[in-house]
Amino acid sequence: MAEEVSPDLAARLRAELYTILDGGPTELDELRETAVTRLGDRHQTCFLIAAKCERAHSGHRPAHWSLEAWTELLASARNVLAPLDPVLMEIVSARNRWLGRRAEPGDPDEAVRSQAAELRNRETGLRSDDHWTGVARLDLAAALVERARLTRVAGDGGPPPEADLGQAYGLADQEVTRRARLHGDDHLFTWRAREMRGAALVGLAAHGADSPIRHDQAMNVAEMTLSFVTGRRAHSDSHLMGVWLLRAEALLLAGMFPAGERAGRKAVALAAVRPGDWSGGVAPGGPWLALAAALAGRGDLGGARLAAGRAVRERNRWFPVGSLYRAEARCRLDSLEDRTGG
Repeated sequence: MAEEVSPDLAARLRAELYTILDGGPTELDELRETAVTRLGDRHQTCFLIAAKCERAHSGHRPAHWSLEAWTELLASARNVLAPLDPVLMEIVSARNRWLGRRAEPGDPDEAVRSQAAELRNRETGLRSDDHWTGVARLDLAAALVERARLTRVAGDGGPPPEADLGQAYGLADQEVTRRARLHGDDHLFTWRAREMRGAALVGLAAHGADSPIRHDQAMNVAEMTLSFVTGRRAHSDSHLMGVWLLRAEALLLAGMFPAGERAGRKAVALAAVRPGDWSGGVAPGGPWLALAAALAGRGDLGGARLAAGRAVRERNRWFPVGSLYRAEARCRLDSLEDRTGG
């Protein structure tokens, strides 16, 4: 049974939470147990600490396990917290992201529907420039980009990728404007939106006809990413991996394979800094797939096969058997083996 809650007990537990956020999951789990004992399992602070615990664990376990954990936490939180409670919104956002990251057939569609419904909910109940409305806006953009990218693997005749990518670009562009106004052009929050806008633009260029316009679009994204990585500490910012990966994809689309290979190797190196860790918001194996494409583009098919094989192993470890992320890596390896007779 929870002890009687003093007026500042929840505040003290929250302060302790933010003190140990950079610690490991074990410390957070211990704080979670303490909070439940002292506040009861229906207190908002307990759900906040639980969300931070699940976030810490989610970086170190397969995607489908994380989805199960977040779905269970969401079911409990919805019985207690108001629909627009910031803690509940954090849990909803995380659960929807991990649904998309599991990426079993049907998941990308459901992730888009869930993110769109949550954005409508927040636009109705909050200001359009509220932080949590912006989070939902960028979450929907990310879900649309991933659905467009996985459509080719799914082969189920889903929505045209160009439609998803165009909508994602508009949402991300809106977030770039909002975040730049509030935080400045070079703030990490703003860069997350700029990265998503760049990913949508690269996707649109990839689905367009080969032309000078396509080349210019890709190079614009590549230049944008360079302005982000310049001056940042190479191994201290996990977000760098996603930016280097986007730079590699943009350069490859522009036909600049040696430069794309260098960027891909940067992303691979950053992934190696945190082995066994889902970091930077990048699906495991993604840097290896970019490196495989770069090596194949400059004629090193043997090296490309090795890189694609590494991507397959990474994704087999992180994703369930039916995941489209597994299928994406396997398709890349199969294509290279067909070209080399392997």
